[in-house]
Amino acid sequence: MVTEHDVLPGAWYLDGDRAPVCISVEAGQADLFLSAYLGIDHQVKGERSYRLLDAVVTFHRGLPRPGETIRYEIAIDRFVRQGETWMFFFRFEGYIGDEHLITMRDGCAGFFTEDEVNSSGGIILTEQEGKPVPGKCPDNWQPTVPMARESYSDDQVDALRRGDLAGCFGQWFAGIGLSASLHLPDGRMRLIHRILELNPDAPTPCGSFSSAWAG
Repeated sequence: MVTEHDVLPGAWYLDGDRAPVCISVEAGQADLFLSAYLGIDHQVKGERSYRLLDAVVTFHRGLPRPGETIRYEIAIDRFVRQGETWMFFFRFEGYIGDEHLITMRDGCAGFFTEDEVNSSGGIILTEQEGKPVPGKCPDNWQPTVPMARESYSDDQVDALRRGDLAGCFGQWFAGIGLSASLHLPDGRMRLIHRILELNPDAPTPCGSFSSAWAG
């Protein structure tokens, strides 16, 4: 199956005037269409949902810009059934004109019930892996600015979306410019609204910190 995605000027997801990685990878969507065309809906009967499990992605050039069209050529290689769980394996190539943009190989996805997803565990750190790890600093390390336990309101985080560092972090950052590509994303890509706590008092001397955020 071949699909196309137009990267339009002013698109809500643009980041630094480019389509971000997540959009560039996911915009093809033909693996879902192909699995439906091959009859998966008759098997799962609305009781299971699609979940991507694994893939290897390689980019061959810079991310797409407004005015460019991504062409995806997507293939499903095989289905596997284990009990009531269906999985399929797929791949795609993506192009902008004649230029190779992206390769996705070893794609693996499945259809799972809500209970199976909730009890899957995912990636779980052991107790040892969750403990703080001492940092490594050069002998002449000095913090660049004084640090204290802080929090950042909605308005302060919004300042970061505008590239206004002083508006979020204070006058230590006055006059420091931030390129548009480093602004926090806004609109439908707004994932963080406020920082409830930023605590620099971690057990390492290099300014490691723990934080709590809300989004």
